[in-house]
Amino acid sequence: MKKSVRLLITFGIIVVGLLIAAYPFISNYLYEHKQEEVISAYDEQIKGEKEDVLKKEWELAEEYNKELLKEKKEPDGWKKLIEHEKIEYEMHLKFANILTESD
Repeated sequence: MKKSVRLLITFGIIVVGLLIAAYPFISNYLYEHKQEEVISAYDEQIKGEKEDVLKKEWELAEEYNKELLKEKKEPDGWKKLIEHEKIEYEMHLKFANILTESD
């Protein structure tokens, strides 16, 4: 009786270990399968669209991208950092001049 319980527990531990080890592979397979379904549905939707509708969407996308290039909402971050460091450097120089003049 003890041997059969011990054997059952050992078998259970091995099965659980194998399931844990196989999880990434199973998860990846299911994810890829789902993505294939999504891509197929999107392809079917695109095939159903008329050529002129697709062309109009393409033109709208290009126009949107051109507008993004024209807009500059924020200044260049590196330029701002360089200006800040330059001001800080000048402050150190002024402080050093004050120290040397007082000697």
